[in-house]
Amino acid sequence: MDQKIILCIDDDADDRTLLIDIIANNEKSIKVAEAENGSIGLQYLNKAKDNDLLPCLIILDINMPVMDGRKTLELIRRDPKLQDIPVVVYTSSQSPNDHKFFKSHGVEFITKPLTLSSWKKAVDEMLYLC
Repeated sequence: MDQKIILCIDDDADDRTLLIDIIANNEKSIKVAEAENGSIGLQYLNKAKDNDLLPCLIILDINMPVMDGRKTLELIRRDPKLQDIPVVVYTSSQSPNDHKFFKSHGVEFITKPLTLSSWKKAVDEMLYLC
């Protein structure tokens, strides 16, 4: 069984931990790599390209310090080796402008839920992309 990798780029450590725990309890064959902003996420992706260990999915927050989700997505989509990796925006933003921007780039947009059961359902939906 090959291990798949998901890259979670989110500045909220609690949200990353919850996401990792839900995935670990549901899917043992998936490892989650973490990055706290887009710049660190892109560093991870560039190393992964060199090692041929690209993630099967990128979970991306929007509002982060250093490099936000919009800029991160733009740089991912410009890179021929990264542009086909599925990206899900998983954010607390409910802005129609954010939703419109990411949908126009062919990215699934999910607002972070408030309950644990809703988190689990959202993560299950994301895992289908991996």
